Amino acid sequence: MHQDQPYDIHIKVLMLGDSGTGKTSLLLRYCDNTFSPSLTSTLGIDFKIKHITVEDLKTKLQIWDTAGQERFRAITTSYFKGSNAVMLVYSVTDRDTFDNINKWCRQIRELGDLNTNILLVGNKCDEKFNRVVSNQEAQEMAKKHNVTYMEVSAKEDKEGTSVEDAFTQITLETKRRMLGEIKTTNGINLSMKKEKAACC
Repeated sequence: MHQDQPYDIHIKVLMLGDSGTGKTSLLLRYCDNTFSPSLTSTLGIDFKIKHITVEDLKTKLQIWDTAGQERFRAITTSYFKGSNAVMLVYSVTDRDTFDNINKWCRQIRELGDLNTNILLVGNKCDEKFNRVVSNQEAQEMAKKHNVTYMEVSAKEDKEGTSVEDAFTQITLETKRRMLGEIKTTNGINLSMKKEKAACC
């Protein structure tokens, strides 16, 4: 699709998480429907554009793929401001990447915009025998930070673990918040925002 096609709303999504969690794989699965088991780590930051329609609104997603390595952290954090949403990714096969969710959430709250929507994503759920983080632990982590949680597999993208479902979810939550803020600012008393608070 052409990047200059018309849209009703523009959402900037930042993909965050430790190196090796599969952020780039998720992005390539979603935008290009491709998967490669041997991707190199992202250096710095890159982005892709995706146009989708959610609840009858033409939505332009600008999805930023960030490097997880500590040496790129200054570059990554500089993109926190102005992001409407964050897809925070860890690997269910790597406990360190899960434990670091607390640190990532703290940085997002400190350096990002106050109302940034966060979706916690457990990637690589197809690797059942290598799994070290349970679904229950992840649900508790999401509840602690008051965010939605979903499990996905960039490798085996199918019903129940769909990467597209995750991006649709974060787009939906963010779109509803942004429209709620616009209407509240314009003096219209609408409470369309918090209906998704108890999701998942």
